[in-house]
Amino acid sequence: MHPVLHEMRAHLGVDYRAPVGAPVIAVASGVITAAGPNGGAGRMVRIRHASGYESSYLHLSAIAAGIRSGAHVGQGEMIGRVGATGLATGPHLDYRLAKNGRFVNPLVEHRRMPPAEPIPADHLEAFSAVRDAALAQLNLPVAAAPGQVRSPTSGRHRRSSVPVQTWRGTAGKRHSTAGARSTADRRPAPLTGN
Repeated sequence: MHPVLHEMRAHLGVDYRAPVGAPVIAVASGVITAAGPNGGAGRMVRIRHASGYESSYLHLSAIAAGIRSGAHVGQGEMIGRVGATGLATGPHLDYRLAKNGRFVNPLVEHRRMPPAEPIPADHLEAFSAVRDAALAQLNLPVAAAPGQVRSPTSGRHRRSSVPVQTWRGTAGKRHSTAGARSTADRRPAPLTGN
């Protein structure tokens, strides 16, 4: 059910809750195919990537300087800021991914892609410090052992309050979400094939 229009309608992306003004970055290098107001999508940026992929970022409060149709962007480049423009009930990023013109589930598609190069061991400590500082600024838990979260301020661990659910998967095997993050907490992995 659409929260504004109150009608049944497919949701073709993943919503990521974030505060107004949080930076939105390109998941991969590409060429901007659209940037500006787009009806119910509000302010939107669409990027064409290699291998037939196209990513869309909806409900932006602002579009970054220089982001216009035909401009080239690099992976990780800021393209806008989170907002609640268009048909949105609150601030969030609606992230959509299409392959060869058809929308695909970004979470499933990103899992199918080859993993990125791991962080070299000699850079891991510096990476962790920067990551933890950024998460603390967002007031999010920093990385911890599965099933635990660490308070950004105290550094002490506590058990996660994520509800544990079980379901039957293929061949009747039981699966559990214990320690799993919610779908809204997952971040898209970079696209490959650039």
